[in-house]
Formats: sequence, C-alpha cells, structure tokens
Amino acid sequence: MDMPLRASDNPDVERAPRDQAMMSEQLAKAVMEWDTVAAELLPREAAWTETVVVGLSLVQRASELFEKILAVMPPSRAGHSSVEILAGGHGSYSEEVRRASRSEAQTALADIAFIAKLECRQLQKTLRQLDGGSPPGVFIEACQRTRRRVLKALTALVRAIRSRLGDSGIDDSFVDELARSLACRRVLSALWTRIEATAEQPVLRRLRLAGTAVAMLQGNDAYYDLRLGDRLMLRVLQDRILQWLRSPTRDQRGGEALSQDLLGFASLSRRINDRSELIEHDRFVIERALTECHSLLESDAPAMTQALARLKSLVGLSANFDALLLADTLPTPSRLREVLRAAVPASSAPADLTGNVDEFERAESNAGSHNRRR
Repeated sequence: MDMPLRASDNPDVERAPRDQAMMSEQLAKAVMEWDTVAAELLPREAAWTETVVVGLSLVQRASELFEKILAVMPPSRAGHSSVEILAGGHGSYSEEVRRASRSEAQTALADIAFIAKLECRQLQKTLRQLDGGSPPGVFIEACQRTRRRVLKALTALVRAIRSRLGDSGIDDSFVDELARSLACRRVLSALWTRIEATAEQPVLRRLRLAGTAVAMLQGNDAYYDLRLGDRLMLRVLQDRILQWLRSPTRDQRGGEALSQDLLGFASLSRRINDRSELIEHDRFVIERALTECHSLLESDAPAMTQALARLKSLVGLSANFDALLLADTLPTPSRLREVLRAAVPASSAPADLTGNVDEFERAESNAGSHNRRR
C-alpha cells in the first residue's frame, strides 16, 4: 500500500518556501497598488477596465499561486467543501483565514491557500456576474471588497511562510493595511462622538456641528479608505444638511429626521471594526491590557494614565470605550477591565500575545501620520 507523501518527503516543499514568499510578496504589492479609489473619478468604461478587468487578473494570479502551494503540500481539510468549512466555523472568511493561520507550521500554508482558493473562486464568480452597464459605484465597491479579501489571504500567507522560515521580520502589507484602518477608524470616531454627544441638543446646533464634522472628515486623507458606500452616504447626508441649513423655514420635523439618519450612519459605519486587521490588533491590545490590569492599584494614577495612553489606538472600538478614554476622571482598574472585556472582538480563540508587537506598534505610529498612497 502506498504511504501518503509527507511534506518533509517532498524535495519541492523544501525549496518552495522562499519562492512562495517572493511570489506572495510581489502579488501582495500588486494588489496594494490596485487603485480602486482613483477609478471613482474615471469615465464608466475606463473605471470598468481599472477595476473589474484588473481585479479578475489579480484574482486569477492569486488563485494560481494558491494552487501551486497546494500542489506540493496538502491542506488538513482537503476534500471538504467551502460550505462544510464555513458551516463548521463562524461562517466568516476572515475567521477561517485566522483559524488556518493558527494551524501547525507544517499545514498552515496549505490551509490558508486552501481557504483562499475557495474564496478566489467565489470572487471570480462575483466579478464575472457584474454588469458594465450598472452604476460605477456598484462594480467599484465590489472590487474594493475583492481587494481587501485577496490581500487578507496574501498577508496571512506571507506571515505563515516567514514563520516557517524562522523570519520574524515586519510584514509591510499588513502594517500598511492596519495603519490605514486605524487612521480611518480614528477620524470616524471623531464624527461618531460629535453626532452622538449632541443628540439631546437643539436640532439646529446638532446639524451645524454634524455638518462641520462631516466636512472635516472629508478633508482627511483617511476619508478615502472608507467603504465607497459609506462615502456616498456621507455625501448625501452632507448635501441634505446644507439644504436644511440654507432653507428659510428649517422645518423642525425634517431636521429631526435628518438627525436620526446621522445617528443611523454612525451606527452602521461602526462596521469598520469588523475589518480583520483591526480585529487582530484589537484583541492583542485588549488582552495585553487585561493582563497588565491585574497589577494596577486604584491609588496609582500615573500607572492608570500610562495604561490608557497605550490604549489610544483603540479609539472608535465602542461608544463605552471612547467615553472612558475621553472622561475627565480616571477610571478604576475594575471599571477599565469591565469595559475592555465588553469590547473584545468576537473570535473562536484568544489573541496570540506572542504576536509580532513590532507590526502593531509600527502600524499605530504610521496611522498617526497617515497619507493616502492609492
């Protein structure tokens, strides 16, 4: 009876990791440089070419890369369908990639490639079903979503390969995406706070402050890293605010309805916290903070101040957490632990506190000086 081929018995596997790392990094760079935001300013046909046509090419390249990896190392869940895999977890592609990343070093690469290949198949199907005659916003947003999902898999793949090679260096693509998401969440948080904090004030003041906050957000580089749908919604809301403020009657009922729509946008746009790179960062920062909280004393104000300073990258995580950070008085250690526990992003496994701290710290630093590069 033939014995199954182990990865260590296959000479292709032994020389493959560095080639795989190079190909993965090159493709990740190409995906990062795919400028789907700039396509929003192009005529329809040019926008279609720069988004859907380019996207199909990049997804095909990614699929071929994943197939090459699977050709020399079998995944631990070979033979399972995508439906079976997602049904066995949380039904989330990002969660499945994280789960695969936690596999044994010998199978992590193949597991990530397997999940990503299944996802590429679905992405290709979605892109091919798009209609060039539909509004550009529809196919551009689909491509922006595709970009994030392909980059998620490639980033996980590069990190798994580097781990197997014993290379703990910085993953620039992960750092860049995390920095963008942190910056985006930070500026959104300023808008959320302005909208929610003034909810009980007169409607005229509410809408004036909201209009100013929206204009400030639109002038920030991080604005372009919002989902296209969120940016389109903000433009509509800004136009409605201006129309209401310029109206000689300033209808009270219409102003209240607009104020409620702003609160609705604030609630919906908190979905940014579902971005996989933010989940990974937030779980690490929160669980590290919870560990440190055990040594905090209520009388040690300097230590509490330092602890809160290390949590500033979590601004926007939740309304309760933001209120705690912005409060004039320091929280007690027990209150801090309570808010942190409530804010931990849902996941099937605890955060890896041995993760690459340098990546998180560099991303936090870069988020503070965010500049749009795509």
